[in-house]
Amino acid sequence: MTLSSYELTKEIDYLFASHFFCNKPQMRRLLSYLVRHCEDDSEVAFDQRAIAIECLGRSDDFDPAENPVVRIEIGRLRRILNRFYEEEVSRSIRISIPLGQYRPVIEEQFIDSDRGYLPELAANDAKPECLSLLVQFATQGEESAALYLLRHQMRIGLTIDIGKIHGVRLLVALPNEEGKVGDSIDFVMRVVVSATGNGFQVSSSILQGDAEQVLFEHSEALAVDYDHQVIGRLLHHWVSDYFDPQVGQLWSLWLELRRGSDSGENIPLHAMFQYHQFQAQANKQNFEKAMFTVADAVKRHPGDRLLGFALADLYYREMIHGFDVSQEPLRDGIRHVREALRFDPGNASLHTLLASMTFFSKEYDIARMELEAIKDCDDTGYSFSFQRAVLQCLMGEWQAGIKRIALIVDQFGRFPAIYPALEYIYVLLVNDQSAIDRCREKVRQHHCESVVHQCLHFMEFSRFKSDIAMVAVDKEAFSARVRQHLEQ
Repeated sequence: MTLSSYELTKEIDYLFASHFFCNKPQMRRLLSYLVRHCEDDSEVAFDQRAIAIECLGRSDDFDPAENPVVRIEIGRLRRILNRFYEEEVSRSIRISIPLGQYRPVIEEQFIDSDRGYLPELAANDAKPECLSLLVQFATQGEESAALYLLRHQMRIGLTIDIGKIHGVRLLVALPNEEGKVGDSIDFVMRVVVSATGNGFQVSSSILQGDAEQVLFEHSEALAVDYDHQVIGRLLHHWVSDYFDPQVGQLWSLWLELRRGSDSGENIPLHAMFQYHQFQAQANKQNFEKAMFTVADAVKRHPGDRLLGFALADLYYREMIHGFDVSQEPLRDGIRHVREALRFDPGNASLHTLLASMTFFSKEYDIARMELEAIKDCDDTGYSFSFQRAVLQCLMGEWQAGIKRIALIVDQFGRFPAIYPALEYIYVLLVNDQSAIDRCREKVRQHHCESVVHQCLHFMEFSRFKSDIAMVAVDKEAFSARVRQHLEQ
């Protein structure tokens, strides 16, 4: 081994800062001991009894013939090292423990600096109905434990947040024998973490497949003593801005990618294509196509979580928009959401949809029970948070709900048709004369008059809270006033 002690120490520090070792003090002690004695001429330090006494806290009378703890712990360490280097493929140093021995092997690895960002892919089951995403991480500047931990926090946070988005499929990159790039990648997300003079810089960029042109990008500076919650909010924003089914910028591009392959033969793909086409242009014609194809796909693929969620969402939107396509959308919608929850019981979005649908059917206690069940769920993603705020407004808690919606809309600059409708109703409720005409024009501009009428139909007027006191609102009189003003 020709590595300097400085290079080896840096690698050990990097290992110990990773999530594989940071909470495993015994594994750290064991690896430090083995590496320290790696170049010893004798095998004394690698005797099971010596390892047990020096690293594992065993007494001098330890007998390896009766206690297999050393073999077990070395096996654990071997697996952890293998997993670390499977994930950290770009390390210039690799530490391993071959089977059948306890002396580690430390070797330098050649890193091809000319290889492209997009690795070769092993074959895996195609799911063209999903948006396929490859996430790549890189660090720039001098390596440190703080930089690695930031990168790790972002990697875990992104994986969790993207995993909550319906219809996005994270790919794992592995080399194949043919040396070809897999053609199932729709988009690549590059995340770069770098150290600066007074903190860190984190950035994300989106590319299409193996192209090098950047489609979208975000960048943020972090102080050296950054609050970990800041990372969470930043990742939530990235994920919603790129991937959220309602406002995510990549879905229109996904539709273009799938347009040529959507022949109708692949039923799940055809169904999700029509669903996202409706999300992009929420009119009755697109809704009819989406409802027919998704409902048919659910019948043909019972238990499919993605299709089940899409159909549940469509029933909700039929009620909100008043499209009047299904014979019994409220009854059938509640029945379907409950069926979908059988296959995906932990899905907070489905519980929110069920709360909304039962609220529409005036089963207020059930609606509040569903919301109570998910009150502790992280709802910082766009669609989930927006939908809960809508229900909050319709249940009468307008001040909190409309403020929450306004913050979400301000953050992303994009919104579904229900926002202008709710904003218009709210300014009429509080009699804000300075905003009434402006909000009416926004309703007309976004063609959401029918949404206004649907919201009036479902609103729980008895619980409306004004800015100064609880106010009883006569539903018939207020609805008549809204209709009259809207028609002026």
